[in-house]
Amino acid sequence: QRLNKETGLTVVMVLHDINHAAKYSRRIAVLCRGVLEALGTPGEVITPAHLEKVFRVHADVDVAAYERPNCVITGLAHTL
Repeated sequence: QRLNKETGLTVVMVLHDINHAAKYSRRIAVLCRGVLEALGTPGEVITPAHLEKVFRVHADVDVAAYERPNCVITGLAHTL
């Protein structure tokens, strides 16, 4: 964030830790098998539905505690 603010450069990160992505990103692109599944703010894209489709897990997503989504995996989904 400092680098972006000081230089105006765009920073692209590849993260598989959803909570880190929510903490450090203003916008997130979610890919599923190479296809763009969602694009938007952390609150728009880190949802139980997206987590189930992309990562095949059930998750609770809490926004209130941190002002950004915080997810806790609660189990495996059986969808493909």
